[in-house]
Amino acid sequence: MPDALALQGNLDPKLLRDGPLDAIKEATEAILQAGRHDKHMMNLGHGIEADTPEEHAKFFVDTVQNFRAK
Repeated sequence: MPDALALQGNLDPKLLRDGPLDAIKEATEAILQAGRHDKHMMNLGHGIEADTPEEHAKFFVDTVQNFRAK
């Protein structure tokens, strides 16, 4: 893969909103594993829904950060 390319992985914002946490973690880690690359942008497919619990958003960010630390 050329060095100039970056990969983007999108988590479904409805999954982030509705959970459960174990499903959020499983989907997030699957995206990260599939896109394992030095330049990987992890985000939400259509942004965060206004009624997403803050706990779910924090859990998503923590899951991404912990995966990268492995």
